[in-house]
Amino acid sequence: MGTAEYWTIGTAVSSGCVRLMDRDIINLHGRVPVGSPIVVLS
Repeated sequence: MGTAEYWTIGTAVSSGCVRLMDRDIINLHGRVPVGSPIVVLS
């Protein structure tokens, strides 16, 4: 799920998650195949 804490979007948090907005998650879900590698650049 996305976050309403917009100042944290695009940053890594202690749980290892990268914060995204809900609309970005929905967009990625429709375009990216399951099992695709994830690369996070800082």
